[in-house]
Amino acid sequence: MIIEARSSMQFSGLIKEGVRLVVFWLPLSQPSLSQSPVLIELSEELKDKLKIINVNAQDIPDLSKQYDVQAIPTLLLFQDGREVNRFIGVHSKDRLLDAVNHLLVSEES
Repeated sequence: MIIEARSSMQFSGLIKEGVRLVVFWLPLSQPSLSQSPVLIELSEELKDKLKIINVNAQDIPDLSKQYDVQAIPTLLLFQDGREVNRFIGVHSKDRLLDAVNHLLVSEES
């Protein structure tokens, strides 16, 4: 499931529980556009286990500042509200899937 964060308050509620992949992106950014199909595939593969949260860095600049986003796209992996991993730039589905599955396995134990 991919969710578009519309505010800082909504974002805080979305990352509170479970494993979340947060994507800071910009609509006209070629790297963001390149990452998008990978995120769609990941969302479909892990639909019941992972929520992907899109944050337009221009629309919610305070979140970009709070999480020190210096490049687009920046992907943050959260577990129960805590950032546990960070990916800067475009990444493969396999790399992201490995990181997410590692957290999902630890949640099940």
